[in-house]
Amino acid sequence: MLSKVNYTLHTDAIKDFVIPKIDVEQQKLYVYADEADLLNLALWKCTAKQWREANINHAQKGLNIRDVASINELVVLSNMESFNVELLKRGIDKSKRYAYLSEMAQNQLTRLNAIDAEKGFRAIETTPRVKVLNNFKRMAIKNKYSIFQKIRLAYFLMRTKLLCRRARIIRFPFEIRGKEYIDLGTDLTTGVGCRLEAFSETGEKTMHFGNNVQINDYVHICSMQNVTIGNNVLIAGKVYISDNSHGSYKGDEFDTSPEIEPIKRAYYKNPVVIEDNVWIGEGVVILPGVTLGKGCIVGANSVVSKSIPPNVIAVGTPAKPIKRFNFEIQKWAKI
Repeated sequence: MLSKVNYTLHTDAIKDFVIPKIDVEQQKLYVYADEADLLNLALWKCTAKQWREANINHAQKGLNIRDVASINELVVLSNMESFNVELLKRGIDKSKRYAYLSEMAQNQLTRLNAIDAEKGFRAIETTPRVKVLNNFKRMAIKNKYSIFQKIRLAYFLMRTKLLCRRARIIRFPFEIRGKEYIDLGTDLTTGVGCRLEAFSETGEKTMHFGNNVQINDYVHICSMQNVTIGNNVLIAGKVYISDNSHGSYKGDEFDTSPEIEPIKRAYYKNPVVIEDNVWIGEGVVILPGVTLGKGCIVGANSVVSKSIPPNVIAVGTPAKPIKRFNFEIQKWAKI
C-alpha cells in the first residue's frame, strides 16, 4: 500500500518527461514497465519477469514482487518513487538514475532493518495507551484509522525511527532548531507542524523532555536557559512555551525601554518547569519563569504568567487556580 501512494506522481512524471522524448509509438507502450523495473533492479536486483520465473508458485496465484514485499521494502520503494520523479524532472539519464536509486535503496533498507522498524509499526495499534482508550466502551472512544491514515502513520513512524529512535512517533512537518541542545526523552509523540527551538550560551542542553510526553499540532517551544517537561505530560495544539522574551517588563530597574526596537532588546530569560502528569489545554501560552506543579491542568486559551501549584485546575488570563483535587474524597473541589 505504501508504494501505491506515490504511484500517480511517478506515472505522471514518466508521461511528462520520458514519453515525449520517444519517437517510436511502439516503444511508448513499454516505458512504464521499464521504469518500474528500474526501481525493481535498484531495490531487489531483479526485474519483474525474472522474479516471476524464479517464483512460479506466487506468479500462478497472481502475485508480483511488490505484493510479497516487506513493510520496510515498501517504505523504501515509496521513497525511491518520489526521488525518481525529481530525477526525471531534472533530465538525469537512466544509468545515473539507477546508480542513485540503488545506493539510496541499499542505505535506507539497511538502516530500517537494523532498527527493526517493522516491529515499531506494529506497535502503533497494540500500544497499551490505545488499548486503554478502547476499553472505555461507555465513552464510545475508538481509535480507528482509514487506510490512508494508516499509510501516513506508517510513513511517519519509519521516518521517526530513522531520525529519532527514542521517540514514539513524530508527525511531519516537524521543525527543530538547535537539535544538539534538545533532549527529546523517550516515547515522544507529536502532532503535525510542531516547532522546537533551542539556543545555548554554554553549549549545554536547554530543552528537556521526560518519558511519554505528547504534544499535539502546531506546538511551539523555545528555550534559551531551560525548559523542562516532565513525564506523562499532555500538551494540546497551538500551545506556546518559552523561557525567554525580548526585554523585561516587571516594573523594576531592569525594565526595557519601548524606544528600543523589539528585535534589538536584550533577552530576558527565566526557566520554565512543567512537572509530571500535567495537562495543558488548547491555545495556552506559558511565559518565562513559570512552574506548573505535578498533576495540574491548565484550561484552554489561558495565559500562564505565574507558577501554578500541584493538583489544581487553572484557567484565565492570567491563569488562576479554580479547583484543587481533594485526595481524601477523591474529587475536584472549588477553591
